[in-house]
Amino acid sequence: MTELTKAAPVPIAPRRALLRLVAVAVLAAACAAVPSDGPVALRTAQLGPVCQAARLSGTLVADSTYGLALKSGGTVTGVVWPDGYSASRASGLVALIDPAGQFVAKEGDFVVAGGAEGADGLSHPCFNIHVETPPSS
Repeated sequence: MTELTKAAPVPIAPRRALLRLVAVAVLAAACAAVPSDGPVALRTAQLGPVCQAARLSGTLVADSTYGLALKSGGTVTGVVWPDGYSASRASGLVALIDPAGQFVAKEGDFVVAGGAEGADGLSHPCFNIHVETPPSS
């Protein structure tokens, strides 16, 4: 017959150290997920000589690729803003700033502009970018 022996218990101190390490890792991951205030990279391009006058509209949403995108009917479309536009995060929201440095809109606003969807599948606003009351559904 084989004799079974009990394993020695793990001392409490190493268990506490491991728990502290796990807690620190979880907190660090949570902090890294919260974007900090400051400039936000925005896709921009120089306007061509002609601007298509279609109406673009949607709710302004933060986007990791385009900085700010438009959401309409559950679909998010990337936006290439006219040169000179910029974006900045403050108090957790991204704001769109015009070339004169004036606030235009913030995340959650319903934005309307003249422009068109390009062959690249992106929205290309080119004039009269402003906030309106969203249409009722």
